[in-house]
Amino acid sequence: MSSKLVALIPSAQTVNQSQTSQIMLESQPVYAALNLSPTASFQPNGGSSPAGGSKAIYELRHYQLHPGYEGVPKLVKASEKGLPHKVKSDPTGQLAFFGYSEVGMLNTVIELWRYPSAQDCIKARQAARFVPEWRETIGAVTPGVQHFSSSFMKPVSFSPWK
Repeated sequence: MSSKLVALIPSAQTVNQSQTSQIMLESQPVYAALNLSPTASFQPNGGSSPAGGSKAIYELRHYQLHPGYEGVPKLVKASEKGLPHKVKSDPTGQLAFFGYSEVGMLNTVIELWRYPSAQDCIKARQAARFVPEWRETIGAVTPGVQHFSSSFMKPVSFSPWK
């Protein structure tokens, strides 16, 4: 663990109200459909500002599915079909992680996307709305989603994922 990250832990603990742990597994069929390497090999593309700082953001998309055995496999199968078409409409986004929970809150699916900026993320989302195969994917998975959230995260200055 980075010494800079270790140094942040005490200050973070003073504002931490709760903490949970989950074990997530990468969705190999989705990675194969997109011809992606595992997350451990993820290398961000560009996105640095002229001053040398990074404007890159990550969008964390969190799906809580209804309880049961079929939710995660159905979402993975639909994503395997639809994500390649969504990615073609979005030249700026990079999928850093796509996985599901195995321990902790079950029936959870996470997508983590990297974009050069928040504006690029919004443009990508707007473009995806016009991709028929992606619209079919959303239509197939939405009934099984109990809750959905999306948040932006900015990498710390010493992150290799800037």
